[in-house]
Amino acid sequence: MTDAEADAARAVLIDLYSRPYEVWTQNERAEQQRASGVFHTYVKNQQALGQRVDPLDTQLADMSGRFGNAARSIYNETVAALPVLVETAQQQADNTAQSRKNPAYGTLENEIAALNDYLRAAAANSPEDYYVNGGMTGEQWKRYQQTGALPTGIPLTVREYDTKRKRLQEAEAQRREMAVTTPVSPEAWGARKMNLAAQQRENALMGLSGAERFLGGTAIGLADNTLALPLAAVNPALPLAAMGTKAAAQKTNELNGRGFAPGEAALRGMLAGGTEVLTEKMPVETMWNIVKTGGKGYIKNILTQMGVEATEEAASTVLNHAADVMANDPEAKLSWQDVALSAFGGMLSAAGGAAIGTALHHGAHKVNELLPGLSRADGTAGTHNGVNKNKDVKERADNKKSIYLNEADLGEYIITGKRMSTRDAKLKMLLEGDSPIITSEKDVKNFILRAIKGERGTIKAFGKVGDRLATVLRNATGGKINIDDHYLEISSDDIVHSYIEHSTPKQNGDMALSLSDFAKLPEYIANFDDVLQIRIGKNAVVFQLGKKINGYSIVTEIVSNERRSVRVKNVWRVSTEKYEKIYKKRQSRR
Repeated sequence: MTDAEADAARAVLIDLYSRPYEVWTQNERAEQQRASGVFHTYVKNQQALGQRVDPLDTQLADMSGRFGNAARSIYNETVAALPVLVETAQQQADNTAQSRKNPAYGTLENEIAALNDYLRAAAANSPEDYYVNGGMTGEQWKRYQQTGALPTGIPLTVREYDTKRKRLQEAEAQRREMAVTTPVSPEAWGARKMNLAAQQRENALMGLSGAERFLGGTAIGLADNTLALPLAAVNPALPLAAMGTKAAAQKTNELNGRGFAPGEAALRGMLAGGTEVLTEKMPVETMWNIVKTGGKGYIKNILTQMGVEATEEAASTVLNHAADVMANDPEAKLSWQDVALSAFGGMLSAAGGAAIGTALHHGAHKVNELLPGLSRADGTAGTHNGVNKNKDVKERADNKKSIYLNEADLGEYIITGKRMSTRDAKLKMLLEGDSPIITSEKDVKNFILRAIKGERGTIKAFGKVGDRLATVLRNATGGKINIDDHYLEISSDDIVHSYIEHSTPKQNGDMALSLSDFAKLPEYIANFDDVLQIRIGKNAVVFQLGKKINGYSIVTEIVSNERRSVRVKNVWRVSTEKYEKIYKKRQSRR
């Protein structure tokens, strides 16, 4: 290779790398591939001969190496993730401090705080409560929702509440208009690193198009996720935390680069990170299970992981688009081709991940055979005389677990369900500021009141099926019903139906159902006395539980379906005499 050929290649690369990859023509991309090959060979030859190589030439040669660029992209993206989030938070704090130097902004903040205090204290005077308590007709309420104008004859306290609430909305809009919204500087350390990572990723894919580019991007993503997987050996949540942090930083940095206010960039970044955690939870757990236990065999491991990853990648694409739409992002675009490509990329990534996981398991297994004193990859570490002490501890903890869910259950519940539409509905509820799980009796009461006041179509989980109930149903049906670890759900529509149907006794022995009975449902189900009836249908299983209380009994009808959950479908109260004469007889005939 002549110096003239190297000089020509150098000039081409310097010209191209001075411009964003997106503006290159197809011919320029092909020329970059040719020039990269020429110049990379030239620099390697010079180094082999012991010649001094100019640092710029070394950098240009490095940029032409796909594997090196992919590795540096993953590294720089990883180290930049937290700094990007910190820089964004710091810029937002600086903006807030600058905003508060404006006396009018401070006045608005004080007014907003006072209005919020008033509305919290006077919540019983809201138009919603006034309507629920019979103060407005259905037609008046509909007109109010459409026009925002209260009908004549409304008490002054309700009018004052409505006026204050509208003023709060105006004040918050004025504060947003007045706020300083300086974006994060692209020269910030984290931003520069993250942008460098993006350029290096493009360098790794330069010259590729169509299927080749798609496969290259998928391979980089697989490598990135695989490098995070060993963190699960320390704590199973760490790979998800790393993926979520990186996704949050990528989205935040993208929006910072587009000039968005740091507060909005950070919020949408957090949503993207949360979506990544929720949609990657099952694939990561499945892959880590393959590493630990070997899974179900090489082929089955690949097929299982492909199905899980394809679904979650498609869901992630749809949900991230939904978040952009909700934020009124002008660049929010989605096509079914994008969704299909995400799913296909997930399948390819999963196939590679399952193969790697299986190989890691067998490698660890061989090491354990050679070094039997080390902890085993199949999960039997911590044993003594053949007894797994960790298992004993877990069983004791299971017996004491709360009848309610907690925040740690949120991620798993959201990704549970056979249909994507089921999982999307749960995440949409969370993105709109309403948790899809119930964690206390107070939450149950609030859910019931909202249903009675008119909320419809809402389903939430309040607990999980206990071991006792799952065992009783399994034994009673010869193993046909298996609801181990299913979620217990409650629906606003079913609550209203039960309350309307059973709040007034209709037959001898019936007793009026009260709202407090609904609030105690989790307790009644967890501590049921009898399984009264079981009906196995084509698409669902229905069973009734009985709970005897002082002087009366509660009967709860529950349905199990493809949501991988069981849902309270109906509830009624009867006298203990009727319970023993009618419902217990049904139990004896099963």
